[in-house]
Amino acid sequence: MTEQTDGPGVKQWPHAPVHQLTPDGVYMVTAATLHKEHLFKTRETLTLLEDTLLSLSRKYDWQLEAWAVFANHYHLVVRGLPGSDDLGKLLKHLHADTARELNRVHNAPGRQVWFNFWETRLTYERSYCARLNYVHQTLSGMALSRLPINIGGVRPHGSSGRLRRRSSKQYTRSR
Repeated sequence: MTEQTDGPGVKQWPHAPVHQLTPDGVYMVTAATLHKEHLFKTRETLTLLEDTLLSLSRKYDWQLEAWAVFANHYHLVVRGLPGSDDLGKLLKHLHADTARELNRVHNAPGRQVWFNFWETRLTYERSYCARLNYVHQTLSGMALSRLPINIGGVRPHGSSGRLRRRSSKQYTRSR
């Protein structure tokens, strides 16, 4: 079988995810570091990832409805706003900026940080609610106790903590 290429040095992989990201949708996005290596394992690097995500989502007019950033991956639920730019551009910008800064901090110029991202367009209310819940629950104490994501005492960052801090005490007690 002859190997096909899209250009010099670029292999065509028929199983690669096709990213069909329209600005008028709601998406669940997951991205992972190369080999799922724990590259964002300090409070500072997690904050870098979260702050860059928040800043770029505003720049590209995407509403972050839920997010969770970990040492080796992240999850997002995002909604396109009127006039939103391409979500793929936002993610490419996020990955380029965070990789460049992380490599500067780690003194590892040219290292590949991100592997790929996967997205699902959410078109049904039940799937939207399930994924919103999933992203928030991955940061809950129960999930943290079962999963090896609390690296070196540094807790992941995300929207659920902000939600708890901004919610009434009555709401958070009922959860």
